[in-house]
Amino acid sequence: MPLFALMFLDLDRFKIVNDSMGHLVGDQLLIAVAGRLRNCARPNDIVARFGGDEFVILLERIHDKDEAMRAGSRILGALSTPFDINGNEVISGGSLGLVLSDEPAANVQDLLRFADMAMYQAKSQRKGTLEVYHQGLNDSVTRACTLQNDLARAMLRNQLLLYFQPVVCTGSGRILGAEALLRWNRSSHELVSAGDFVPMAEEMGIIDEIGDWVLRNACNQNLAWQRLGLPPVRVAVNLSARQLQHKDFPHRVAAILQETGLDPRWLELELTETALMNNLDQAPAILSQIVSQGIRVSIDDFGTGYSSLNYLRHFDFQTLKIDRSFVSDITTDPKAAAITKGVITMAHNLRLSVIAEGVERSDQRRFLAAENCDQVQGYLASRPVPPLQLQELLRGGSIPHSPGQFGWHGSLEPLTSNQFLNLERALDPHAPAPHPTHPALTDLSLLATPPAGPARLPLLPHSPRPHQPLIITGR
Repeated sequence: MPLFALMFLDLDRFKIVNDSMGHLVGDQLLIAVAGRLRNCARPNDIVARFGGDEFVILLERIHDKDEAMRAGSRILGALSTPFDINGNEVISGGSLGLVLSDEPAANVQDLLRFADMAMYQAKSQRKGTLEVYHQGLNDSVTRACTLQNDLARAMLRNQLLLYFQPVVCTGSGRILGAEALLRWNRSSHELVSAGDFVPMAEEMGIIDEIGDWVLRNACNQNLAWQRLGLPPVRVAVNLSARQLQHKDFPHRVAAILQETGLDPRWLELELTETALMNNLDQAPAILSQIVSQGIRVSIDDFGTGYSSLNYLRHFDFQTLKIDRSFVSDITTDPKAAAITKGVITMAHNLRLSVIAEGVERSDQRRFLAAENCDQVQGYLASRPVPPLQLQELLRGGSIPHSPGQFGWHGSLEPLTSNQFLNLERALDPHAPAPHPTHPALTDLSLLATPPAGPARLPLLPHSPRPHQPLIITGR
């Protein structure tokens, strides 16, 4: 018996086209997409715009699933070719969900819902792909609904907490900063990473509330460490693309700094290339306002987003973070090594400091040190740790290591605030000047004193997982 197939198509990057090129170009793109879909369809097939950037395609009288999948592949292939809109090259693509008529469904609405589920599954895995509906997707949707309900109550239940991953000097291993990483303590045996629930929080519209919570708690924790007399470090907080869409975001950051009492120079805000490109209209002004407050801004996962070097000239930021996908192969892949060298050189020529992410091996650190990469972050230094464990690392001034791991053999003394700024100015001429009563250090080796014997800093035991956010104010 002949089957029919229903496809649900959602365009990728349509919002970016609308925001960056205007709604007129967006409308013309929809018309061009409809034309390509019509060309892919057979005479008896039906192509309809469902709403927004979504289309529905009905394939009548097909023989089996393979035939429907071949039709879906033709559609995705047609959309992968750039569009020419008024002389502008526009790249879109799409994600496609497919359901066959032999699936048990009470009505057409059920089939549309099934195709929609499959489309979202395709988009969540990797954009530009095709997913066929199956019964297991119902279970996935049920789990997602449960996750949403639990997430909506997570803040009320004090289930959100922060871990911190040190950022260290490439040559010495000295701790210069830390990245605040959000975790959700969903249950006593399940600690959920931010990447697994932040996209859902954005869809639910609660990312602003969560973002303010992260910023406030990171500032409070950093100030608590400083009040203990620990070496001052800058704590980096990740921003979502949604937060940059609010024109008042710089004022919210300023209000949180005033509320917590943290000096702005000890705060850094991280955002990805994708977040920047999703907010082309507002991002430059917002970043300028943030930097004018004395806060640093860094670009995270550099090289993995849209990779348009043009924004390096127009956005106000001070640090590039090289993505782990390049760092992982720098000692075995000549191309990865060449790209990493090029990024470091380019960043320094632009007077930006460089942090390499995902550094897990000593040979990677040695390569980066030879190329004058300023700082590293990754498991070689430390996994993300709870506040109390980072507090103990800060007491030592550096990451516990065996002699020679970082190629440095001096003993470590915690930096004073002005020593930190002197070190920073050696890496970044635009960093705040030290207090005039403290002369600048011209020789960074002054930060180390010859040890009486090999430094022996014991590795810290893993601390218990906290069940609620911790602000550490004492031992």
